[in-house]
Amino acid sequence: GTPSALAFSHADLIEQTESLPAAHPGYPQAGDLFWSPAAWSARAGLLEGLLPAWRQGQPVVAYDGDVSAEAAFALIDKYDVRNARLTPQELEAMMSAMPRPNESLDCRLRTLSTGGMAAAPALAEWLQAQLGVAATA
Repeated sequence: GTPSALAFSHADLIEQTESLPAAHPGYPQAGDLFWSPAAWSARAGLLEGLLPAWRQGQPVVAYDGDVSAEAAFALIDKYDVRNARLTPQELEAMMSAMPRPNESLDCRLRTLSTGGMAAAPALAEWLQAQLGVAATA
């Protein structure tokens, strides 16, 4: 296939790296730690995760490999991830795999961005009830 490339201007880079605090109210706070399964070689992973977090001087959880719903929960729990960017599809897979995550895990997400895609009402209710977090699009 044809190789893809990320192309953006300096202004785009500055604008995108300022998007993380907008999508994660109050970011950064003491204890905040960002994670997303989005590949850092993709625009979403690079410009909506890695670079904005680093611009704020904040650490980012790195994981090399495919992330199943169970692995996502395990990473959030193990590293005490407080800020995440997950698509509604990823969140729905997590909801299906573990309907009551806090019965066995200590997930303490503070902010959650869905990358510009709104969460369906049932998913939004589950996020609030099970993870104590509201998703911002």
